[in-house]
Amino acid sequence: MRGGRERVERKAYCEEERVKEGHLHPISNRNIICVSGRARTTIAILINGKGQFISVRTEESAHRGVFFAFEGAKRFLCTKNLVKGFRASNEKVAESGGDEYRFWEPSRSKLGAAIVKGLKAMPIKPGSSVLYLGAANGITASYVSDIVGEKGTVYCVEFSPIAMKDLLRVCARRGNMLPILADARFPERYAEKIGGKVGVIYEDVADKDQDGIMRANAKALLRDGGFGMMAVKARCVDSTASPKIIFERIRNNLSADFEIAESVDIGDFEADHEFLVLRPRR
Repeated sequence: MRGGRERVERKAYCEEERVKEGHLHPISNRNIICVSGRARTTIAILINGKGQFISVRTEESAHRGVFFAFEGAKRFLCTKNLVKGFRASNEKVAESGGDEYRFWEPSRSKLGAAIVKGLKAMPIKPGSSVLYLGAANGITASYVSDIVGEKGTVYCVEFSPIAMKDLLRVCARRGNMLPILADARFPERYAEKIGGKVGVIYEDVADKDQDGIMRANAKALLRDGGFGMMAVKARCVDSTASPKIIFERIRNNLSADFEIAESVDIGDFEADHEFLVLRPRR
């Protein structure tokens, strides 16, 4: 058991946190996993993997559709699995009250990294329509799929045919994810497949013109009142310049069209990366 627990601690981000007095039932908390979420008063926890459940108090998460699982005093990011029994990768899962929760490793996801680093503005929520630029193999996009739920949609744009093979496997099991093989620099080529404008544009593209890609897609496909979210990859813009200079340059390039609602340094998980939340100027 100890070896397995150490593997979990290496694989998943965890944050040491004292369990508040009265948070857990007065029993041993060894190997207990509990799931807490917004606007819920009680939940169930899985004890020792044997399917035994008890109710405990919860605390609200910061963002709708995003949860935390607690193993003793350690906290793990997770989402409620939209397709129970299906995993996008080899992520750990926990069951609670008939629902399945997927552990979300921020070391493999810029959005996950931004959340655990304290992201306050989270435009992606249940029911959102999201244009995901650079969906790659669909891992982070699958967590976005969990968050937006059955009433939301994730349009997954990916340029690489190799990555698209994995993305297709994920999308085939998730009815709210639609794969689009296209170049994110040219939104006019896939606008018809989306059939309207979206509430959020999420960009995670390895390209020198990352700010230009966001501006072009927002102009063509972002509805009024929508938001942009962007993982800035400094080394893709200029591998010789300081990442801080690149981040400032990107923000300045975006400033004519967007307000920077929030910026989060995610360098602890992705070297030379910054995460931005953008609000279009009216």
